[in-house]
Amino acid sequence: METLPSDVRNKAIIIPNGVNVTLFRPQDKALARRKLQWRENAHYIVFTPSRANNIIVKNVTLASEVMNVVKQTLPDTTLELILDKSPEEIADMMNAADCLLLTSLHEGSPNVIKEAMACNLPVVTVNVGDVSERLASVRPSCVVNSYDPWMISQKILEILLENKRSNGHGEIKKQLLTEESIAVRILDLYNEIM
Repeated sequence: METLPSDVRNKAIIIPNGVNVTLFRPQDKALARRKLQWRENAHYIVFTPSRANNIIVKNVTLASEVMNVVKQTLPDTTLELILDKSPEEIADMMNAADCLLLTSLHEGSPNVIKEAMACNLPVVTVNVGDVSERLASVRPSCVVNSYDPWMISQKILEILLENKRSNGHGEIKKQLLTEESIAVRILDLYNEIM
């Protein structure tokens, strides 16, 4: 929005993608872990590395550095990659995991954050795109204003040790970020323009 010329900016409206809350919803963590054959008492962090040119944007190197620091305190922690998965598999991973990590250099309104919220999965992210707005009332979760691996890892460790699910699903509904709510906003905008 900030890069648009001011005469266009005044007319522009940002409508983020919505989340399918029928698919992305809180489910039993132990059941999701059994489904994925994840260990019951280990710690799991999910991360979306992407492919090709986008791999640089997702900042995989930083995610690796963060994991190295986390493993010094909790060696039984695994970084599970959300890559080449069906939406159903992603929903299972979100429900089985302890935390989502986002280290991107830039984003718009990352769907993975909203999907994690919808599954009540705590999030630790750098301050990118609209994550501060999305996670403002989500607890536990944290937006880190740094790309420092130690600072990010400390927030992950807090979440892993607290071992609680977030209130993200309720926030998705409050923020009107369900697919249905977004469809209504787009339709209303279309009707207003017409």
